[in-house]
Amino acid sequence: MIHYHLPYLLNPLPHETLVYSTDYPGKEALSDAIDKYSAVLDEGGADAIAAAIEGMNQAIKEYYASQVATRDDPADYTFYIQNPWFVGAKGEPTLNADGTYTFPNEFDEENPYTVGSAPFDGTSDGWYIGEGGGDQRLNWRQGRTCWNAWNNNFNTVSVAQDITGLPNGLYKVAADLITQSGMATDQHTFAKSSLQSAVSNPLADGLWDEGEMGTWTTLTTEQWVIVADGKLTIGALGTGAADTVPQAGSALPTSSCSTSARLLLRRLLRLPLLAWLR
Repeated sequence: MIHYHLPYLLNPLPHETLVYSTDYPGKEALSDAIDKYSAVLDEGGADAIAAAIEGMNQAIKEYYASQVATRDDPADYTFYIQNPWFVGAKGEPTLNADGTYTFPNEFDEENPYTVGSAPFDGTSDGWYIGEGGGDQRLNWRQGRTCWNAWNNNFNTVSVAQDITGLPNGLYKVAADLITQSGMATDQHTFAKSSLQSAVSNPLADGLWDEGEMGTWTTLTTEQWVIVADGKLTIGALGTGAADTVPQAGSALPTSSCSTSARLLLRRLLRLPLLAWLR
């Protein structure tokens, strides 16, 4: 028997919902793609469905890319980031009115999310450890799927992703971070292109909650970074508090988590770079 592994649709919402909930210039082209691929997605064979998903993903990406980015109203280019929530596309959450998130698979009958363990649909594909070592991994903490680093035998932790194929322009990066109370050091987000780099202000307070209902802090890079070759490295980095609370000859383990990376485009550089910089 042959088993087929079919890719997920890029957009976690039904593609029809994307049309109704947004209004970017490429809506007509996206609607045409939905008409073209819907029947295949519903009734086609495995190979045809895989091809349709690939075509639909490309259409969704082109639709997001049709956003008009301006100085006052940056476009959301998070779709260029692989697994920004450290979970598969079908597991990405929806935002609630109170600012919390609902993860559709949190209470899965067979594999419910468990505090302290990687969710069954968690993934860090596209991400890599930038610095440090020790216990860095996927986790479910403080109501989020996240990248979790326990600092008990190393000082620097970071997770990063190299993005390629970006339209040349000005970018900022945002991500949500949390750590245990009293353990905020210099945890921050960063963005680095071939021309320049930028970091966010450091995390001011941990806001961790022992009942797993802590408050995540959104940290956004302070400066816009110029991308002129389509490449940008993004991530989060921090120095641990290994010397803060000695206990029995070692440090009290401290935990830092990051999740929900977002990429904002301010302006496309349509002129040659040197001309634009004058």
